[in-house]
Amino acid sequence: MSALLELVKETPPEDRKAVAEYLKPYLITEKEKPVVEHWVNIEELRPYTPGKKAKAWIQLYILDTYPKTRKWSTNPHPGKGAVN
Repeated sequence: MSALLELVKETPPEDRKAVAEYLKPYLITEKEKPVVEHWVNIEELRPYTPGKKAKAWIQLYILDTYPKTRKWSTNPHPGKGAVN
């Protein structure tokens, strides 16, 4: 790639424009679509757990145990008055 860059640097400006137009499709990358997060409550998650585990099991073994899944939960132990 550096040899090509040196050749382009040595060319006259009008040829650089032609080279730029020719290389444009190869140099411009498409923008990635933003990831849309879809949050679900524990009851919606239950059918996807092995053996359809209880709500307490999901809280203890999935949301609390693994650091990667901790970010999925805003508060896995909300208390008695909270609605899940």
